[in-house]
Amino acid sequence: MIIVGLTVACIGIAIMIYYPVHKNRNNRRTAMVPGTCVYIDDEWIPSDDPTDNYSVRYYTFVYNVWGRQYTIRVSGIPGDPQLGQQVTLAYNPNNPQDAGYFYNDKGKEKPILYVGIGVFIFGVILIIL
Repeated sequence: MIIVGLTVACIGIAIMIYYPVHKNRNNRRTAMVPGTCVYIDDEWIPSDDPTDNYSVRYYTFVYNVWGRQYTIRVSGIPGDPQLGQQVTLAYNPNNPQDAGYFYNDKGKEKPILYVGIGVFIFGVILIIL
């Protein structure tokens, strides 16, 4: 039971660490710009078990900031943007190369922290039992 509790507590810690990283990303990428999907790539991730292979879909977007064109490659975008489709990108005004897909997740950061705390406490309870 101790090993299970330690594992659950570590997962809680990882979730709690994700919170400030996620919040920091949202705080520095405050400017919005339209980006156009110019390339879609499926990258296969091999596994030792041939039945367990999977792919990750990457999207390449171009966007313009202050007359200069930038390119980013991102994955994990909700929906499935098609070639030529425009999406909203968020970028850091101090460093326009620091950009990513704009997730409208204001107000969703705190529940992530609370879940992490709850999982951690549950793990500690498992260790004690």
